[in-house]
Parts: sequence; structure tokens; C-alpha cells
Amino acid sequence: MNRLNKIASLSLLATLGTFQIGVAHAAKWLVQPIQDPNESAGNATSTAATGVNNSGVVVGQKGSGPFTGFVTGPNGVGYQSLGTVYGGIVGVDDAGEVSSIAVNGLVFITPPNSLTLNPIALLPGATQNSFTGISSDGRIVGRNGHWASIKQMVWNQIYFTGPHGAGITEWIKPAQFYDVQTTGINSSGQIIGNAGLVSVNQATGLQNTHALLTGPNATGYQDLGTLGGESSTAAGVNDSGQVAGSSQLTVGLASQHAFLTGPDGTAMKDLGDLGGGQSLARGLNNLGQVVGSSYPVANAADPVAFVTGPNGVGMRNLAQEVSLPGNVALRVAVAINDKGQVVAQDINNQSYLLTPLPELPAGQCAVTYKVTSTGFGLFTAKVNVSNQGSSTQSDWSVNWQYNYRPLLVATNAKIALNGESVTATPTISNKAVKAQSTVSFTLTGTTKSGKVPTVTGLTASLGGKSCTTTAQ
Repeated sequence: MNRLNKIASLSLLATLGTFQIGVAHAAKWLVQPIQDPNESAGNATSTAATGVNNSGVVVGQKGSGPFTGFVTGPNGVGYQSLGTVYGGIVGVDDAGEVSSIAVNGLVFITPPNSLTLNPIALLPGATQNSFTGISSDGRIVGRNGHWASIKQMVWNQIYFTGPHGAGITEWIKPAQFYDVQTTGINSSGQIIGNAGLVSVNQATGLQNTHALLTGPNATGYQDLGTLGGESSTAAGVNDSGQVAGSSQLTVGLASQHAFLTGPDGTAMKDLGDLGGGQSLARGLNNLGQVVGSSYPVANAADPVAFVTGPNGVGMRNLAQEVSLPGNVALRVAVAINDKGQVVAQDINNQSYLLTPLPELPAGQCAVTYKVTSTGFGLFTAKVNVSNQGSSTQSDWSVNWQYNYRPLLVATNAKIALNGESVTATPTISNKAVKAQSTVSFTLTGTTKSGKVPTVTGLTASLGGKSCTTTAQ
């Protein structure tokens, strides 16, 4: 093949290879962008993912209103539109049932893994309903309303359903609170919410709220109190009744910290922050891992996403653990499932599903990238994926970023490009790597002004576990 034909082939392959799925941008996480396939990465409408179930099905909405709801397949792969949704919240249970507010102002729940919008019941006298939470078994909580006049909707009835949206029961708020804004429900029917108090916040002049948790099937309640300040809010509840939320630390001050309670709302614990003095919880899983946002330093312009270990131990900065193209930082983590998969959003309002990668023991997997030749406006590099363990491993992936986007073609690997980011995955013939063996692939690409592109952010995985990497 002459040089001109080779460049033309490289250009065609680069154009075709721009779609990527499941790129491991960092050693700790597999990163799946949540994006409408009809939009390009550089011109995508903002996606606000709001929930994830234990299969990694992600739901949310895109746009700025009216919103368009969406649902993905397992592990964040695939994308389907739910049409217009209202209310700003879309939820999903472990059966794959999706719930939100449809265009007619009624809350719907879909059958498992279906897009059929089935409205749930209304309380007597109600004409519309809102949606604030769904449990792992499809219990829904929200508020019913009716038109008091042509221009005024009165939302004065709190409701909850049984599993899979069946039946509807009114929950009467405790008399000592002027209002309760429900925010979630678990599989025991325990409801969380923010209970309005009569007292006024000294810093804001607004009425204070306290996080509230009911007993099973919405019986009884307890005021969860605060971490020392005047107000607290509840963001999520798991199936043991652990509540995650945020609370003021001092009377009269607006500074807040994320908190986590014990089972059934006992013993509120301060989860701290990442160094900037504030943190806000957004969700939790059944292990008590909490996600949310926190400021990394005092007076930082933007918060960053965080995740904790089980029972709220060890807040970690996800913006440091996940490297996105263009050095875009993750701003907030909104949900986490029992597998530890995290739904997070970056500062450009794009959403991702982060899947944790288990670590191989030291020396079990090693990947090297080495430039082997240059000339005639081209370079060649060889990449070795070595399994140094005692058993065969499958499904490897190698990922890196160049300082410019070359035209690129590979032998013995599939290549996908997204801007300067590159992902290499196996062909059918070299998917498995035997114990104490190495598979290799070669790359041929174009240089820029005679210079070979530099490699940064080299990461790799083998058998779903991260590898040590070296670039030369």
C-alpha cells in the first residue's frame, strides 16, 4: 500500500471509530457516558441522571424544560427516551420499573423493562399527583393535588403506594409540623422527608426543617434532629432505615455536612468534608455508602463529587479518581447501587455511570505502550497486555489520551477514538489471555510536524480488574 492510500485508509478508520462504550479512564473506575446516541459528544444536551438500580439501569432527564426522560439498559449501556416528563425526578426500581410524572400531570410506573406509561391511582378528590421517590421494590411516594381555582393547584395530600405502584394510601403528616416535603421511601414503606418547624433560621430568616423518618408502612415517625445547627434535610433512605442527608453544624450558620444515621434513623453521624468545609449527601446504598458533593478547598468555585465506603466511612474525591476528556471534573454524585456503581454529573451537566474496578494483586497484570518506529509522517507503537496470574483472564481494555488526535489504525485490536482519548479492546481471537502469557497489538498513526503524540492517562484492565501500566 502506498503512502497516500495508507493515509486515506487511516482517515476512514478514524472517522468510523469515534463511538466508545465503557472506557476505563482511571484505574479505579470504568466510565460509561450517559448520552443520547443521536447527539455528538461535543454538542450533547445536558443529561441529569437521577437514579440507578442494582442492574446498573440509569434513569433521568435531559434538557432544561420541558424535560425529556430517558432510561438506559444494564450498566448504563443503551439509551431510550421516555418522552416528556415533569417534576424533575425520574426513578427506577430493581425490576426495571420506571416512574415519573407524564405530560398529563399524572405519575406513571412502567412494567419491568418497558416504556408503557401506566398511571398510578389518585387519592379521592385529587386530580394530579407529584413524584418524589421510588423504592427498590417499586413503592412510590409523592403528593396529590387539586385545583382550588383556575390558576391555583393545592398540593395538600401526601400519598404512598405498595410494591410496584399498587394501591394508594394517604399519609397524614404529624400535626406539629406545618408541612413535610417527602424525599424518598424504602422497601419497608419507611418514608423520609423534610419537616417544617415553626422556628426561624437565624442565618437565612427562613423557617427551619428537620429530617424525618417514619416507621414501616409509614407508621409513626421520628425527628432525626441535626448535627448541632438549626436545620437538616433527608436525601435518601436504604432498606435498613439508614438515612443520608445534610445538616447545619452550628446555630445561625449555613455551613453543612453530609450525615448518615444508623438503622431506623438512629445515631446521626457527621461524614465530614473533602477540605472546603461543606458537603451535601445525595444518596446511599444498602451498604451505607453515601454519595454527594463537597468542596475540596475553602472558597472553591465548584464542588466535586464524593463517595464513601460502607457505613459512611472514608469520604473520597471522585474528581481525583476519574479522568474525563478535557480534564472536566465530576461535580456531584447523585446515586449509588449495591454494586457500588455511581451515577455522577460533570461541570458541563453531562452524566456518567461509574463502575468500580477491583484491584488485581500487585504484579498480576501489566500493560506497556512503546513507540517502536517513526518516519514518513507515521509512527508505530506496540502494546503488550501481560497476564502474570495463575489463571486465564478475558476481556482486556487499554485506554489513554494523546496530546492531539492522530489518524490511527490497529492490528489485533479494536480502536475507538473520542477526541484525543483512545480505547483499545480485543478482537475475537485474542480476547482471552492465558496465565503467564502476553497478547500484543500494534498501532500505526500520523505524526504532527514530525513529532509522535505523547501519551498520558494510560490505564488498563484485564478480566474486569485494573493493571499496572507503563508508557515509553
